[in-house]
Amino acid sequence: MEADWSVEIGGDAAVIETGWPGWIDIAQDRKRIALLDEVLNFPALGQAMENILSAKSRFLPTKCDFWRSDEPVDPYEFDAQPGTHHTSANCSLDLLPQPVTRWSNLLAAESWARAAVAAFQSIRCPGARVEIVLRQAFEQQQSGIGIALYASACGPTTAQAAEALIPALHHAVAVVCTADPDAEDTAETSGGLQ
Repeated sequence: MEADWSVEIGGDAAVIETGWPGWIDIAQDRKRIALLDEVLNFPALGQAMENILSAKSRFLPTKCDFWRSDEPVDPYEFDAQPGTHHTSANCSLDLLPQPVTRWSNLLAAESWARAAVAAFQSIRCPGARVEIVLRQAFEQQQSGIGIALYASACGPTTAQAAEALIPALHHAVAVVCTADPDAEDTAETSGGLQ
């Protein structure tokens, strides 16, 4: 699976937070997940949030989105055969570490992102890609670094792209749920991630 990570902090960059207008604490009322418009449009997104909460992965989903696009995609960005995939289906999940201060600086969050991307890239899932964006995170009076997880898949039609997005999102969430947020970065000492 194609994967990458980046940092968007400062200026007008989006943040990951609780308490925004319309925010629902799904950890306290999981039945509300099924009622979200994004989940009604793409039920796999609801299962993804349930899995993150059930796995005790130490992340709280705070926002989600789902959209389709008829814009042509670059097949190389999706590990797809050229000429056969022209549309995409996409989703995102904002994930707040629990506690939010788990990553109080970028170094720890970047270490996790590198390990997660290596795990994504080891998964066979052609026609899909995942991106992690590290963003400033806030909860009550505390702050840290959070994750915006983007998963996308391409296909000849948006309906087929949405079908292809289901396993891509499943794999992405499995990595998020199992990657240790407290793991030390071994890239510098071992010459790369194992």
